[in-house]
Amino acid sequence: MMTVAIRPAREEDVGFLVGLAGHPEVAPFLAAVRASDEEAILGEIERMRAEPDGSGIVVIERDGAPVGSVTWERVNRRSRIASVGGLALDPP
Repeated sequence: MMTVAIRPAREEDVGFLVGLAGHPEVAPFLAAVRASDEEAILGEIERMRAEPDGSGIVVIERDGAPVGSVTWERVNRRSRIASVGGLALDPP
């Protein structure tokens, strides 16, 4: 049986996230403004930690191994509405 989980990105995910954002089958489909290098991704993780309900990067896991990511950003505090985008899955 396969297990799929989602969780907030952590520092140990940075290598995976940089590789995913730079993968030749993934990169052309991501927004140009998306964090894609180590420094930018670490900044997003720190920002998420400082303001956990403002924005974030979520890691998708299959059987405990990272296989993708999704980004989100709160767009309306009062109504608790978030914009979800940047879904990226590791091609293999």
